[in-house]
Amino acid sequence: MKPLKLVLFLLGAGLLLAAGLVALALLPSVQTWVARRALEGSPLAVERVAAGMGAARLEGVTFRQPGLVVRVGSLETRHSLGAWLGSRRLDAEEITVRDVVVERTPAPADATAPANPPVPAVTAPGSAIPPASGKADAPPKAFAGLLDPARLPFDLRVGRLSVAGRASLGNGQTATFDLQGTNLATGGDGRLEWTLDFADATPAAALRGLRSTGTATLTLAADRALTAVGLETTLAALGPALPPDQVTLSAQANRDPQGKEAYTIRLGLLRRGQAETLLQAKGGFAPAQADLSGTWDVALRSEQLAALLAGFGLPEVAATGEGQFSVRPDGTAGATTGRLQATVSRLGQISPTLAAIGSIQVAATFDVGLQDHAAQLKAFDVDVSEAGGRRFARLQLTQPATYRLAERQLSLANPQAEAARLVLDAVPLAWAQPLVQPLQIAQGTLSLELAAVAEPDGSRIRLQSPAPVVLQNLVLREAGGRPLVEGLTISARPTVDYTREQLRASLAEFSARLPAGDAVQGELRTETRPLTGKPATTFQANLEAKVATLLRPFLAFDPGAIEAKVNLEGRHEGDALTVSRAEAGVTRAGGAPLARVALLQPVRGDLRAGTFSAENAANPALRVELGEIPLAWAGAYVPNSLLTGSLSGAALTLTWANDGAATLHTASPLGLRGVNLALGGQPQVSNLDLSLDATAVRRGQTLGFTVRRLEARQGEEALLLVEAEGELTPGPKPAGKVKGSVQAEALLFRQPALTALVPVAQGRIRTTFDTTFKVGDALAAKLSLTTKGLGVRGQPALGDAELSLTAQAKADGSATFALPLTVTAAGRKSDLTLEGSVSAAAKDQPRTFNLRATSTNLVIDDLQAFAALAPASSGTPAATVAPAAAKPTGNRPAAASSSRPQTTAPAKSPAPAAVTPDRAPPWRGLQGRLEVDLKRVLYGRDYTGRGLKGTATLTPSRFALDSLQGSFRDQPFNMGAALTFTPGQAQPYALTGQVDISGLAIGEVLRAANPGEKPLLESTVKVAAKLSGRGATVPDTLARAYGQFEVTGGPGVLRALGKKGQTVSAASTLLGVAGALAGSGNTLALSQLGRELEEMQFDRFSLKVERDAALNFRATTIEFLSPSKRLTGRGAMTYREGAPFDAWPLELEFRLAGKDFMARLLNEARVLSGEQDDQGYFPMAVPFTVNGTLAGVNNSLWKVLAGSAARAGLEGLLGR
Repeated sequence: MKPLKLVLFLLGAGLLLAAGLVALALLPSVQTWVARRALEGSPLAVERVAAGMGAARLEGVTFRQPGLVVRVGSLETRHSLGAWLGSRRLDAEEITVRDVVVERTPAPADATAPANPPVPAVTAPGSAIPPASGKADAPPKAFAGLLDPARLPFDLRVGRLSVAGRASLGNGQTATFDLQGTNLATGGDGRLEWTLDFADATPAAALRGLRSTGTATLTLAADRALTAVGLETTLAALGPALPPDQVTLSAQANRDPQGKEAYTIRLGLLRRGQAETLLQAKGGFAPAQADLSGTWDVALRSEQLAALLAGFGLPEVAATGEGQFSVRPDGTAGATTGRLQATVSRLGQISPTLAAIGSIQVAATFDVGLQDHAAQLKAFDVDVSEAGGRRFARLQLTQPATYRLAERQLSLANPQAEAARLVLDAVPLAWAQPLVQPLQIAQGTLSLELAAVAEPDGSRIRLQSPAPVVLQNLVLREAGGRPLVEGLTISARPTVDYTREQLRASLAEFSARLPAGDAVQGELRTETRPLTGKPATTFQANLEAKVATLLRPFLAFDPGAIEAKVNLEGRHEGDALTVSRAEAGVTRAGGAPLARVALLQPVRGDLRAGTFSAENAANPALRVELGEIPLAWAGAYVPNSLLTGSLSGAALTLTWANDGAATLHTASPLGLRGVNLALGGQPQVSNLDLSLDATAVRRGQTLGFTVRRLEARQGEEALLLVEAEGELTPGPKPAGKVKGSVQAEALLFRQPALTALVPVAQGRIRTTFDTTFKVGDALAAKLSLTTKGLGVRGQPALGDAELSLTAQAKADGSATFALPLTVTAAGRKSDLTLEGSVSAAAKDQPRTFNLRATSTNLVIDDLQAFAALAPASSGTPAATVAPAAAKPTGNRPAAASSSRPQTTAPAKSPAPAAVTPDRAPPWRGLQGRLEVDLKRVLYGRDYTGRGLKGTATLTPSRFALDSLQGSFRDQPFNMGAALTFTPGQAQPYALTGQVDISGLAIGEVLRAANPGEKPLLESTVKVAAKLSGRGATVPDTLARAYGQFEVTGGPGVLRALGKKGQTVSAASTLLGVAGALAGSGNTLALSQLGRELEEMQFDRFSLKVERDAALNFRATTIEFLSPSKRLTGRGAMTYREGAPFDAWPLELEFRLAGKDFMARLLNEARVLSGEQDDQGYFPMAVPFTVNGTLAGVNNSLWKVLAGSAARAGLEGLLGR
């Protein structure tokens, strides 16, 4: 018993283990894990699996393919597992698929088809292609009908099927679908029903929606064969302009027990509840016949689809026709015959320009087939006519033709006759309007007749034109209606000759003409051989053209009639283009040449690389000759200009090297003759001749040039000569170098454009330059400028000057330079050298510079003379303020109440105009030092300064002239100033400064300002000043500077009291004569007084001036002192915002006093007060005034003296 117990125990344990495994396998978590492991790496994935003996549920099923993602929310079945295990029958009571989502996705790059897919080999008819294994395939099963292969491998029963979901098609297009099936079972009739809704959210879409509903019936026999299929569907389109009509489609396929099959397809329209058939086809298959055959017929009335086609912007169509077809199932043979007649109307739906056509009628008959790997065209004829019956197009096969596919050969029944003919008779070109948008075809017709002829074996086909192809009277306009082509007529006789080895084409008797006389005529020929492998095409063109008016709309000038000839020959093979002959010439109507271009040797181009090379790289490949071309043609493009003269001719050659280098050379100079230019009625260039002899070279990316001679002349006189050479390499950091010279004669500056700018009358200017640069990297430059014998119109000759510049810059921005200048004039030599350096640019750090100006001898007058070369100033003179008119004082001696001017307190300065304060100083980003060391400076005849030295420093917040000292006329001077910037304030700038100058000859300064007049004041003075000020900007700060000025001087002469010297002399003489005649001492005294004051000699001079915070000048002390005369005064100059300095109101009061001889003269003139001042001088009783502005001064002294003289003279005469 023990062995039996052991066996039973093991058996029971095995059963328990099996039951446990089965129970474990039915757990959803285990099923999900197993499914995921099995599907890992495949395009299919699932989130959850729960399967049992009678039901199953899958959730989150996803299928991914490049460009497509399908997601299924859930798939549920109620099935019988026992039916499958017991009788291999799929038995499901219900299959439900919910939440199906289909989405299009961008296809990844590696998911696209290969660029060069393998091409299947072409074999001769009847040859076999062995399988990859090398074994012959089993013979294919004979065709037994369309339904014969439809047989299930197992029994089936699906009680109910339900599938629902949606699809996203992109571009705003979506679709929803619902499919329901019932009783899909072997030995019964099943039914499928569906609803499909398509929607397009595009605003301008003609088709907004589409709904398809339908049913399909399936009949499965007991042997699981599909014996009948039926389909009924209705399609409804929705859109803003679409009718409610519906399209219906029905199809039926049946198979009887003997294997015969019958097919029916019917396309119809459901209108107003009535079904109307549009297209119908019937056919069948019988095993004895071994092919499919049937008939078709079309019956379409225009009104049936008119509304639907109009909704899609299509014309109306009506068609009738019938025919037969037969097809061998293995594809080796087939045939169709029939006829078709159609009417197309309302062509304006396609394009408004086609509306005038009305309708067209198309009639076609055909009989074509395929037999033994050869296409057979037995009959083919298409006629297109207008509504009135005029046939304007016909395509006709004039005899049967056979084309063998494998051999690619065409054979004809009668090789001596035409094979086909195409005829177009005055077809309106407006029909092609949609092809040329946005241009408008307003008029024109096309007529052609082409005939095809072939050799018996099909080895040669010729396309000929029995009559010229004519495009007649074409009128073409731009979109806005502007005429582009008016009345163009083109005619030609094209021919095409094809053989297996070559293809020849020609366009003979080509002619294009316009009514105004513009015309092109000639011929074009091409030949291509071989047609396989690497074909090569040779071409030839010979054209002649006459242009009378065609260019006028595109040019700003009328060139008149122009004639041109073009001859071209060449060859094209792959990426290689060879031009063996090219010549073009352009002449004016009278035969005068304008331009000629000729190829001197064959040139080959690599189209892929974009390079060209000549057969002999050492010799020129192209020559361009220019004839006499009026410059007035170019002047037409410059507004308000008048340009005359001509391009007098040139010859240019172009050379191509094998390495791609190209050289453009002037074989004969390019010349301009008799150039005259006026702009806005003002002459700019007069009678100028130009000549250029140069060469330009391109090597890779580098452009080189050599200007051997660029010359400007006027008649026999040379004006300008330029010689230069260099090269330029463009790119992100362009680099290059250039050197040369420019020499200009004084006659150049007599050209009208330069006369007002540079008033040079004689002499020569020569410049040489040598520069190497690379943007963002380095710069080296040398420049020299020399002038010889320069003279300015109306002035003495200037000195000879030599200026040179040497500069270097590095990639980091640092730079050094030296700029020496020498001027030689009248045996004197001046020199001035400016040199310095600038540091590299660093982030958030200012750049540092160091500058130094040195000179051993500097004659200011010699340098200042060159200022005459500057253009004359066009500034507007400052307005003057007229002095106030004085009122009469009567005939009594001047009294305080009548002769003293009415003084008032200075007007309070108006509030300053709003000035936006600087946020940063103008020297932001810079700091450094400037040193000046001038050994000797001569100003005027004897105004000499020596040892002028100074230093200026610049920091981010301060600009300071630390010290400027030296001596003028052996008298020392010293000055300094500082400008500090404090950001964030309304007036961020603060100015401080001091000036201490001794030995300043004020007369020399005034004489230099007005060389033609005697200075108003001559004296050697000492100036001491202290300055302060604040402002919003630098100019604002300088304008608002204030402080004290003290000027003291030694012996000198004051001429300010005499106005103009000649006036005082004349007045003094008249007074003397009047006094002598009258015997009046008063009048004689006034005469002598006038002469004394004309040039008032003095021993000392002092002036104290203060500018207050209101920016007004106040003179507290003015004194001129000599042993016999004392002149004292005080006054003010009032600041005016925005007015120039010489327009500020001036109000000064003076009093003249005398001793000894001067006191006696003043007493005899009856102007003394009778008192004596603190220094023993006797002053005048009444002070006199000087008022007005610096631009116009009113002096009342002579009014007082003249009134006294007049009274004294009158009293003397009356007394006698």
